[in-house]
Amino acid sequence: MTNATVALLLTDLILGREHAWAPVFDPGRFTTESVAPVVKENLNAATHLIGDRFRVTREERLADVALTPGEGAVVRIDGRPVAVSRDAQGTLRAVSAICRHIGCYVAWNARSRPGTAPATGRYAADGTVLEGPANEDLEQVQPPDTAT
Repeated sequence: MTNATVALLLTDLILGREHAWAPVFDPGRFTTESVAPVVKENLNAATHLIGDRFRVTREERLADVALTPGEGAVVRIDGRPVAVSRDAQGTLRAVSAICRHIGCYVAWNARSRPGTAPATGRYAADGTVLEGPANEDLEQVQPPDTAT
């Protein structure tokens, strides 16, 4: 139904006619009601972008990370934030914990298993993007101090 409205709006715009719904679909529209949610979401993203740097303090070697199958964590390896997880078969995976969208850190979500980057989407445990706006997978990590 919205596509039909937009089609009618486009027709009127092309023909130079006024359309009652044009202000609703104007990407430059601004309302006082739209300010609060935008400010709130941007503050949330900024809080994570800065606060995440202090949240991840556990420094480990990948070979020493103790996780049971189905578990995951974000740790520092050689000073870098790394999202590590162990799958059901016991295989350890390690990917960069830095989201490819705006640079906040992913967090391990025990219920749905993938890493979640606040306000930027979700990743599978192997770093594959599950939902955006990030459009690049997380970087695979194989630190030099491990053979696993």
